[in-house]
Amino acid sequence: MSPSEEYFVKPPSGCPRSPPGTYWHLIWSLYGLCHAPILWFEKLSYHLKSMGLQSSSNSPCLFVGTLLAREAPIYVGIYVDNIIYFSPSDMVERKFEEQLLTLGSIDFMGQVSHFHGIELCGIIIKMEI
Repeated sequence: MSPSEEYFVKPPSGCPRSPPGTYWHLIWSLYGLCHAPILWFEKLSYHLKSMGLQSSSNSPCLFVGTLLAREAPIYVGIYVDNIIYFSPSDMVERKFEEQLLTLGSIDFMGQVSHFHGIELCGIIIKMEI
């Protein structure tokens, strides 16, 4: 949702916090709104770039960079609201996780061995910003 766009939605019926006839003014996009995926990607991309990661010129959903001086790089892939990442350094992965925790609600889902038919070794998380 750009700053110039405003969304008003009718609250779910029976919501105890909203008397009948009221509407909610959304201050950020939600799942289900047509602009939500691109806005989520833009926000996440901004944060990844502020961490020092760069987007791949071939695929904007792949990021790579170095979070700690003289340490291994980290590789980050985004698919909808999932993030998968890998670094040869456990210290770099922990630093990345610490920085992600500052962005919003994160559900670390653990090690992953397959992702969209690809066998790999890394961690997948689900994130809501």
